[in-house]
Amino acid sequence: MQGKLHPRLLAKYIFKRVGFRDPDVLMGPSYGEDAAIIKVENTKLIAVHADPITGAVSNIGKLAVNIACNDIAVRGA
Repeated sequence: MQGKLHPRLLAKYIFKRVGFRDPDVLMGPSYGEDAAIIKVENTKLIAVHADPITGAVSNIGKLAVNIACNDIAVRGA
């Protein structure tokens, strides 16, 4: 997993420090899931994603769009 923390390290150093839960975050990001679904109004949702692109040398724009679309699509948005 180049460019990403091993799940064991995430659990040891990051996940145990994350305690705040926002009820508007309906589906938060998790290991292997880079997108979240957030309620912004009573009837409106927004899908957001964060995914660092590491090691890409060419076609970075195309890659960024494809990765963003994939991350959002797998969440059902």
